[in-house]
Amino acid sequence: MDSNLHKHYHDEEFDPKGLLDTFFCDENVPLIDENVGFPLKKLHETFSSGRVRGDTLIDISSGASVYHLLSASDIFKEIIVIEFTEPNIQEFEKWLKKDPGAADWSYAAKAVCELEGNREEWQVKEDKVRRAVKQVVKWDVSKDNPLDPVVLPQVDCVLSLWVLHVISKDRDAYRRNLRKLTSLLNIGGHMLLFGAFNMTYYKIGEHKFFILSYDEIFLREALRDAGYVIENMDVLPSRKGCDMLDYEHLVYVTFTISYQRAISSKRKFTEPSIQEFKKWRKKDPGAADWSYAAKALCELEGNREEWQVKEDKVRRAVKQVAKWDVSKDNPLDHVILPQVDCVLSLWAKQCRKVGAQLNTGKEE
Repeated sequence: MDSNLHKHYHDEEFDPKGLLDTFFCDENVPLIDENVGFPLKKLHETFSSGRVRGDTLIDISSGASVYHLLSASDIFKEIIVIEFTEPNIQEFEKWLKKDPGAADWSYAAKAVCELEGNREEWQVKEDKVRRAVKQVVKWDVSKDNPLDPVVLPQVDCVLSLWVLHVISKDRDAYRRNLRKLTSLLNIGGHMLLFGAFNMTYYKIGEHKFFILSYDEIFLREALRDAGYVIENMDVLPSRKGCDMLDYEHLVYVTFTISYQRAISSKRKFTEPSIQEFKKWRKKDPGAADWSYAAKALCELEGNREEWQVKEDKVRRAVKQVAKWDVSKDNPLDHVILPQVDCVLSLWAKQCRKVGAQLNTGKEE
């Protein structure tokens, strides 16, 4: 479908409260079990399984929604919320501050408490989300760096509901936006993605808004090309006819960065990585703490040295820190390194290029 035929919610004025009341907050709307019930159940299953954990979660979802953060607040101490328009940011902050007229998420909060065995009162559950949200920032879809000038940390989990197919005007844009989300994720972290197959529009009042239509084949290809490994995919057929939107299936996918992407990621070979290593060499405040590994090695060696002595021996031995640019045929361009007696490589596979650094007859 031509993306110019309908409005786009991120570049057209619309009532953000109207979106929430139409699809998410009113338990009597026709699709509440699918729009809200399906995500609540799947996120409860995911977080209660213990497979997805960490300190910080980034949420990048459609509208000023709260319901999907209710289970997440039990796992993650900090939540960063990304919104796409100023009206959405204002609407979300109204709920954070308990302002009069804010969206009513009590239906979802009560539903989550029921899934969890009613361990907490629903008001307590909502307040836990409020305490966990540390930042609300804007994603500008018109920019190559959509968060500029904000710099966010890489996090343990990125949660995204109903949004990639809303902000992407074509499939190439979908792939680009997926890669941008990837840059927010720690290696080893998880992305949790909700979407819809073969959907073309949704309506708020009399206004029809564009949705990028895609199917399961495209989604699997896009995730694979972005360097992800799918852990689980759940597909829910549409159960009710409704003229407010059209889709054939809802989909929930959990995935991680693949091993191959992890070892070739620029995040492993960038100036920030070099700076972090140099912080440790200089014993700068805030440098990574390798005491556990140093103590473990000393124990393996019969405690011949104190662990601090072992670390200082490494610091004295390191004579050069060079950058490897994975985008170049000569990844050490402008740096001439000698051939050496041993090459040590953990979790990297550019074997022929690494092997070129070895003296003849020596082992990798």
